[in-house]
Amino acid sequence: MNKNLSGKLVSGIFAISFLIIAAYVLWLWGFCRFYVPAGRMAIVTAKEGRELPEGQILADAGQKGVIKEPFAEGRHFLNPIFYDWKIVPALNIPVGKVGIVTSKVGKELPVGEFLADEGEKGVCRKVLGPGTYRLNPFGYKTDVIDAISIPIGFVGIVTSLSGKKASDGIFAGPGQKGVRNDILQPGLYYVNPNEFKIDVIEIGLNQVSLLGGEDGKLITKGQMVMQNEAIATLQTNVLDEQSARRMDYIESEAKQSYGFSSSSSRQMEAGEDKSVDGREMKREKTAQQQLKPSIQDGNIKTLGLAQFVGFPSRDGFDI
Repeated sequence: MNKNLSGKLVSGIFAISFLIIAAYVLWLWGFCRFYVPAGRMAIVTAKEGRELPEGQILADAGQKGVIKEPFAEGRHFLNPIFYDWKIVPALNIPVGKVGIVTSKVGKELPVGEFLADEGEKGVCRKVLGPGTYRLNPFGYKTDVIDAISIPIGFVGIVTSLSGKKASDGIFAGPGQKGVRNDILQPGLYYVNPNEFKIDVIEIGLNQVSLLGGEDGKLITKGQMVMQNEAIATLQTNVLDEQSARRMDYIESEAKQSYGFSSSSSRQMEAGEDKSVDGREMKREKTAQQQLKPSIQDGNIKTLGLAQFVGFPSRDGFDI
């Protein structure tokens, strides 16, 4: 009798244990399990814990709110009673691009500083190169822009925008503000435009290719077709940006020297004469003729060969 009772008691304990384990496995795999696919991340929010201090927007361990570190790819288990989660795409920066990160968390920047280091709030000094990153969008904002691609035949002049100002007449050193002594050779650079300004300048001999036929045009070395289309696009963007800067400079110089702008140039082309005696229009037309190749069109392909190649003959004539 005692043996039968003991056997039934043991069987009951095993049955209850099995049911508890089965219920736990069902709860764990049916309700607590979630999977993060490749190229994505999980933003987890804790429903219980200590309240966040004033000014803090991301939660650490034991705090209530959006958890600072996103969950990576793979299988995870969290109790849905205490946690909530959302699957979002991870940050992907392609080749030829650079990520400028703005941190919404951290301590305030010191007076006079505008770039944030680790643990500080603001535009981060460090940039993100090509790759996949898991940054919590509640705490970090990322702007993806073009990297600096310097073509062959050009160099990059670096101007540091942060740090203590260098002495007059002296190149800026590490941590100083001003023009740096070192230059960038042709290549691809992942640079923070908030920290450094890169001016691309042409050096050496200029190669000119003449293409005949109905669509004949001039191609300089800065416009040579690259086999790598992505790099060619980056180089074109850099050269276009530098051309726009030069156009603004030329126009400002023309306005200071001759007293006219591109708007007055367009008025002259349209035949509008707003001068009283015509002398002002004559002066502007003369100035326009001197700078017309530069002002009217920044596209180098529309200029004539005389803008690129010229030399005197033996008898003194310009060729």
